[in-house]
Amino acid sequence: MNPEISTNLSTAPDSALGRNLLVVVDMQVDFAAALEPWLLDAVEAEICRANQASWSIIALEFLCPNPLRFYGNTHDRIFQAAQTGAARTKKAKADDRQRFFMRVKAQMDGSDRVVDVCLKEGYQPQLFRVCGVKSRACVEATAVGLATRFPNSIVEVLTGACNQDNGNDWSIWNGFPVMTNLRLVKKV
Repeated sequence: MNPEISTNLSTAPDSALGRNLLVVVDMQVDFAAALEPWLLDAVEAEICRANQASWSIIALEFLCPNPLRFYGNTHDRIFQAAQTGAARTKKAKADDRQRFFMRVKAQMDGSDRVVDVCLKEGYQPQLFRVCGVKSRACVEATAVGLATRFPNSIVEVLTGACNQDNGNDWSIWNGFPVMTNLRLVKKV
């Protein structure tokens, strides 16, 4: 069964820190799929939207344990957009809570790293938006992991801000897991 791709983003309230999270998956410099200019533009735009709405952002990086291989740092453009977003959207105050987190994962599913942040920060997420690479590997595994671990939350995979290897060919989304709280979203 193929998932339906919606063009409507959820409109969960933005008021409480930790209710809405953007998860950026493996936008590392040694993944060719993460270096496509259109993808960098799309992910940076999602980060800007998240910052404007005061969402928390979690950037995941993949470290392959066997054989041991690190795929480089998160692309500087993505890191800078996420790290400095709060300062650009409002004047930072001493008591402002951190909203940007980076975590390394040793498997395709990064949902356990997201859970770690949520527990440490006391977050009770209602909505996750997931973007990055690779669409049918780490993005999919992380989205399914989040949907399973947070059954009362909505998980949106932003198809226009994800890449596999050969561009964002829509056929890659055929057969994406169907779950009641997991949806593919194509922004228009």
